[in-house]
Amino acid sequence: MLAHHPKYQGVSGYFAQGDEEHGQIDSAKALEAAARKDGIRTVNVVGSGRHTWQTGAASFAQALPWLAQQLGVPGTHA
Repeated sequence: MLAHHPKYQGVSGYFAQGDEEHGQIDSAKALEAAARKDGIRTVNVVGSGRHTWQTGAASFAQALPWLAQQLGVPGTHA
């Protein structure tokens, strides 16, 4: 999909997975590489755990300040 679209500008992507999600870690690395090649700024974070709600909640809590900064929420900074 990325290859058939003009380069992205002003777009960011956040990839998060647990350290017990080996298939997802590999997939996230591949997606991140493709996104960066197309001009998307990315962050790839590997936390602890596997594909559970607990890991997802921890990843979201970690990503929320980054997301707020990307959206320009007042009071956030890079």
